[in-house]
Amino acid sequence: MQLENHVEEVTKLMQCVINAESNVATSQTIKLNILVALFNISTSSACRHVLITGLLAHAKSTNQASAVVNFHQYLDAWVNAWELSIQQQRVLYCMMGDIITSVYPINASSNNTTPSSSYTSNCNLALTYYVKYLHTFDVDQSVLERYH
Repeated sequence: MQLENHVEEVTKLMQCVINAESNVATSQTIKLNILVALFNISTSSACRHVLITGLLAHAKSTNQASAVVNFHQYLDAWVNAWELSIQQQRVLYCMMGDIITSVYPINASSNNTTPSSSYTSNCNLALTYYVKYLHTFDVDQSVLERYH
């Protein structure tokens, strides 16, 4: 069976991988690797969307966000290529902002020193995805005009 156009089956397979019980300490990493492999062999936009959403959620919930944080560089291309709905875009942009902030916490500079350039860059990267998330909300222009 090819994975293409079998979104329900791919979703079930992904859930089986994520929910599989294991006593092995490395099992979460293995599960993430399986999800990435499934993502890489799939060419269907719908299947890839389901898989990226699942693997990002799994990575974050199992403290493996650093393994997927660089996926941010592909996210806009995927959103466009897969022709995602606004709701789907919203979920992915928010998830990516969360992934980035879990790897590079925004409040990491707790002392009164000047933040490093990499800290500032990582904060800006996270904020970029939160802004993209916010831009997915359709604002009625007439509402804005009432407050100006």
